[in-house]
Amino acid sequence: MSNAIDPRMQIGLHQELYDRLIDGNPPRIGEGGMLFTGAVRLSWPSLSKPAKPMTAGATPKYQASGLFTHKNISVIMEALKAAVRMHYPSVSDPSVMLNPRDKNHPMKDQGLKVAVADGGFEPIKKTTAGYVPGFPFLTAKSTQAVPCFHNVGGRVVAVLPEELDKVLYAGCWVTMKLALIKSTSAGNPGVFFGLQSIMKLADDKPFGGGGGGGTPEDFAGTVAIEDPNANSIMQSSGLTQNDWG
Repeated sequence: MSNAIDPRMQIGLHQELYDRLIDGNPPRIGEGGMLFTGAVRLSWPSLSKPAKPMTAGATPKYQASGLFTHKNISVIMEALKAAVRMHYPSVSDPSVMLNPRDKNHPMKDQGLKVAVADGGFEPIKKTTAGYVPGFPFLTAKSTQAVPCFHNVGGRVVAVLPEELDKVLYAGCWVTMKLALIKSTSAGNPGVFFGLQSIMKLADDKPFGGGGGGGTPEDFAGTVAIEDPNANSIMQSSGLTQNDWG
């Protein structure tokens, strides 16, 4: 299956490699109800050290965002709705807590990171590289450093701590293992993503911005592009929630 590439996504992979990543790594639910994003572009990773909190007094957390380049995320959306129903039984319609244009929504519209002048919803800041209105993205966090993996010699191995920033940079392709967690904040209720682990799938053009647990077995079925020459097969490239399924 050929998947359309929007040039605003700044994808450098050749169409064939891109199709292999997307078709070979779809979103899925794993053992114990853990969610796997499938192939996403890594954005604003803080994996070697916690990110500086935006709110004074808040606990610094390790975190990463994942950009979906497609809208076939119904598996994740249904899991989110089920979690809202379980944790907030008085809420008759889960969608009221899953507004993609709300910055507190666990699955957000990339338009929140795109300037109004570029067709997005951000009135002040400039457009963040790789974000395209109408496509989903998520941010997952952890209070502890999370296991990170990549494919070396046909085997899934852990990324060494001193190599995290080099291997897992903004713009590379990853799949993320997530847990659904109920908010403990009375002022910000909802369900959020807890980052468990990350597996690198492929290199691509860097975006230029960065900022539980897991085992190698979690990612045994992933389709990764390990070939160090894969980047030579690159090409230049200059909504609503209802279609995210």
